Amino acid sequence: MDDILRLHHEAVVCDLHADTLQWLARGDSLLGHAGHVDLPRMRRGGLDLQFFSVWIDPIYKPKEPGSPDRSFERAIELLDAFDRAMREHSGDIAPATSARQAREVLASDRVAAALGVEGGHAIENDLGKLEELYRRGVRYLGLTWNNTHEWADAAKEETLHGTRHNGLTPFGEQVVRRMNELGMIVDLSHAAESTFWHVLRVSKAPVMASHSDAHALVPHFRNLKDEQIRALAAHGGLIGINFYCAFLDTEFMRVQMQAEEKLKPQIDAISAAHPYDYPTQAQLERELMVREMGHVPVPATRIADHVMHMVKLVGADHVALGSDFDGTSAVPDDLPDVSHLPLVTRMLHDRGLTDGDIRKILGENVLRFYETVCG
Repeated sequence: MDDILRLHHEAVVCDLHADTLQWLARGDSLLGHAGHVDLPRMRRGGLDLQFFSVWIDPIYKPKEPGSPDRSFERAIELLDAFDRAMREHSGDIAPATSARQAREVLASDRVAAALGVEGGHAIENDLGKLEELYRRGVRYLGLTWNNTHEWADAAKEETLHGTRHNGLTPFGEQVVRRMNELGMIVDLSHAAESTFWHVLRVSKAPVMASHSDAHALVPHFRNLKDEQIRALAAHGGLIGINFYCAFLDTEFMRVQMQAEEKLKPQIDAISAAHPYDYPTQAQLERELMVREMGHVPVPATRIADHVMHMVKLVGADHVALGSDFDGTSAVPDDLPDVSHLPLVTRMLHDRGLTDGDIRKILGENVLRFYETVCG
């Protein structure tokens, strides 16, 4: 175990997706809060580079024709929260808008922090707002969240209701091309299959799925099918393994879906009572779900299952970590927060991966990909 811990803490460890800014924007501290990711636990877990997600809840979109769209405004609020945290804790963490800058931050013995927006509706159908996000330090854009919007189809809505745009509209193609020009990563987690294939036809740069798992192991609409994994890798792309139990484990997914259907009125009531406070929503909904579901065990070995499935398909060069910490409360029993990341290294070692391949998956792939697309 000493050798595994040494490997983990010597390696560069990166996480492509955490929703911690939702906590910081409501006034919680990066020194400690009730979620999964804060500075003390980053240090204990050996985390070196964290991509913070700027998730835009669709509640900020207009509720009726003519009412204002506040999606971009919310993005700026979250970016302001990020900037405050960077100033307040500049001795421990610093922004990194490129792989080169990330390496410089790590050389100063600080955690590197990068930014990605989750939900293309954040730009309010305006390339100028996309460019402003880039100027504010955002280096990836998830084209959709669960909601299909004006120019891209989402996996959830395509699964439930069918495609609206057959992937991207002509404006959606413009978004992808402008991102290529800027050096901004296209993120396909949450994107519909039609959007996925459309983007691969349009993008001249490699793209990624920041927090997705293997559909062959758990047939959830958010997970990637084998042909998608192969295509993403063939284009030089990257896939971050998500730690959310419903994407990792089929039994958890089944029981949770049943509970969500039964409890929909109560869940909707929680959302209505706390419309702009995701951490509170998540905590109350999780308490409600646990009472209904009971304990459905999901060990962290499920993470290793999804890693190994992808490694067998496309090799170790295209696999990374995309925890979704602070965006879900349903994480494996024995990996409850970022401080437990050394367990991932131990599991991959136990599966027979070489130290070199483990280092790639922990973070070297992210740095290489970040440099390829963003510099």
